Amino acid sequence: MSYIFALAAFAGIHFLGMASPGASFVNTLRASTQYSRGVALFHALGLAGAAFVWALAAVLGLQSVLTTVPGLFRGLQLFGGVYLMWLAVNAWRHANVPAHQRASLELGSTTTGFALFRRGLLTNLGNPKVMIFFASVFAAVLHPEWPMWIRFAAALLVFVDEFTYYTSLTLLLSTRRAQQAYRHAKPVIDRVAGTALLLFAMRLFYRALES
Repeated sequence: MSYIFALAAFAGIHFLGMASPGASFVNTLRASTQYSRGVALFHALGLAGAAFVWALAAVLGLQSVLTTVPGLFRGLQLFGGVYLMWLAVNAWRHANVPAHQRASLELGSTTTGFALFRRGLLTNLGNPKVMIFFASVFAAVLHPEWPMWIRFAAALLVFVDEFTYYTSLTLLLSTRRAQQAYRHAKPVIDRVAGTALLLFAMRLFYRALES
C-alpha cells in the first residue's frame, strides 16, 4: 500500500509542476488552434514521450552524468534555447500569414502528425532541468531501498500524466470556437506566443551561461 501512496504523491507533485505554464503550454496552444485535432494530438504525444525519456534518465541515474560533465548539460540547454528561439522567430515572421497557409510554411507542404510529434518531442527534450526535477522528486518520495520497478512505474506514470494533461488541453483548445477565435486574433496571438517562447529561450541561455 505504501507503494501506491508514494506513486500517488509523485503523480500529484509532477502534475503541479507540469501545470505551470511554460514552453510546452505555449506550443500546445499554437498546435491546437492552428491544426486539426487529430494532427495536434501527436504534439501531446511528443511532449509526453520526451518527459518519459527524461524520467527514465533520472531512474537510470543519468542526471549524475550531466552534473559531472557541465559541458554536456550546458549544450543541451543551449540546444533547447536555439530551438525555442527558432519557433519564436517563425511565430513573429508568419504572424500576418493566414492560418490555412501557416502549416505549409512551418511544417512543409503536408502537415503530418510526425511533424508535430517531433516539435513536441524537441520542445521537452530541450529542457534537461526536467530530469533534475524528476530525480529530486524520486529522492523525496520514493524510498531508496524500494525495488527498481517502482521507479520505472513512476517514469511510466510521468508519460501517462503528461499525455493526459496535454491531450485534454489539446481537445479543449481545438474546438471550432477556439480555432475561429484564433483566426480572428491570429497576429496578436502569434506575436504574444512568439514573445513568450523567446523569453523561455533567453532563460535557457541564461541558465546555460550561469552554470
